[in-house]
Amino acid sequence: PASDAKLKEYELEVRDLRAKIEELIAAPSRPSAGLQDAMRCAKAAQQPPAREADAAPAVSEGAEAPPVQLAGRRIVVVGHGPVGHDFVVKLIGMVGDGALEVTILGEEPRPAYDRVHLTEYFEHRDASKLSMTDMAWFTEHGVVLRTGARATRIDRER
Repeated sequence: PASDAKLKEYELEVRDLRAKIEELIAAPSRPSAGLQDAMRCAKAAQQPPAREADAAPAVSEGAEAPPVQLAGRRIVVVGHGPVGHDFVVKLIGMVGDGALEVTILGEEPRPAYDRVHLTEYFEHRDASKLSMTDMAWFTEHGVVLRTGARATRIDRER
């Protein structure tokens, strides 16, 4: 009869769906393609950078870098993320240690860290591996870093 054939067809479909559900909820036996890509990127990120982070910007051969002209000696940088840190490193590289009074205000409780590789933290649980600098750098270059400091207004007279 037709109803028996239909019932058999549904039973086979239910069996196949159950097998598929088991396959989907089972622990993976090997890393997915996406995880393999992420692991390759993490390994590549561990390679040393092509240039020194503290190095001054390159100037083409025979050309002089234009001098930096500043009206005052005090610079306050609001934000100590990757961009803020890179700015300060380049500024100090251009004007030299102690030429300016540089203070960085960072709202986060730690110095700049590599947000691009933040997910890798869960592989090693070591925040220092994501850090873009260490506290000694600030002392060596005469820069004041204030973490946990939120800028709410700017007073240029002070």
